[in-house]
Amino acid sequence: MDLLFHDILKQNEFSLHDLTHLISASGSNHEALLSRAGEVQEAVVGREVYFRGLIELSNICSKNCYYCGIRK
Repeated sequence: MDLLFHDILKQNEFSLHDLTHLISASGSNHEALLSRAGEVQEAVVGREVYFRGLIELSNICSKNCYYCGIRK
């Protein structure tokens, strides 16, 4: 893993350049990125699994959410 990549992984805030460098990772840098992502995930949300669901009472909606299949 190169030193620049290692320094970026230690940060809490990232510039566009940092993010570009991270998503283009390969080899040992990619493995380090996945490892760090796992550490951050465990620190933020723990090892809990949360289920969320949506109950639709009708197929008519007044919202226009892009992710939804029943948007107006």
